[in-house]
Amino acid sequence: MLLRTLDNVTLEVVHKYQAYITIQPKKGNNDYEIKLEFHNLNEDETVQLHQLYKLSKALEFTSDLVKQKNYDISHIVVTGMAAKAYSQNNIETIWNCLSDEVGQSLIIE
Repeated sequence: MLLRTLDNVTLEVVHKYQAYITIQPKKGNNDYEIKLEFHNLNEDETVQLHQLYKLSKALEFTSDLVKQKNYDISHIVVTGMAAKAYSQNNIETIWNCLSDEVGQSLIIE
């Protein structure tokens, strides 16, 4: 079941954003495919998201929806990113992610 809703998202405990989130169970295991759509970002927010994207580790992740639905998601790995600028203070960034639990890392070093 696909669920897309506007949500409050927190990355790495301190970076808070409002984003559209879509969560779908990944076939064949207990992971989730997650799409985060960040809209109306300014340049600083876009740079921060890009810096987070470049980190070679799973990002600590939580959201109101994840808490409400009691999904077993604590970390995400960003598998793809796209960005589009409509103006300097209206930038859209989309992340495609997979859930990644501590001790089950998807990161390959």
